[in-house]
Amino acid sequence: MDLMHEVRVLAFQKIYSIDINQSAMDDIFDIFTIEDKGLDIENESIKSFYSSLVNGTFNNLEYIDNLIRDISWNWSLDRMDKVDLAILRMGVYSLKFQNFENSKRALIDEAILIAKKYGSKNSDKFINGILDALLKNMENCIEKK
Repeated sequence: MDLMHEVRVLAFQKIYSIDINQSAMDDIFDIFTIEDKGLDIENESIKSFYSSLVNGTFNNLEYIDNLIRDISWNWSLDRMDKVDLAILRMGVYSLKFQNFENSKRALIDEAILIAKKYGSKNSDKFINGILDALLKNMENCIEKK
């Protein structure tokens, strides 16, 4: 796996942990976790990318959750698996707010990979469906302009 994928996994784990434990984001950059993965904690681009994913997700949480609600018609956020919700939140943040060198589809593929590893049996399909619907919605809005 490439470096940015590993950073995304760590960011997902932090987002999930903060949500589950209802904890503050004071220790947003968990040095021990980063070191365990063998990532260079002195690398500013790694720190910046990780912090952007976690901080950006929580700074825009209300907006992100509203988008997820709008797209996932029959699902309330309370009914969603917490792992799936953390992956979705980070995925929505990435699609809506990050400038990504690769395609937006690559962002969805990243979320699917994380879901396959950490989610339940059908998490990858669920996450793909919601993020794909969001991407199509975004593309339709651009085309209408």
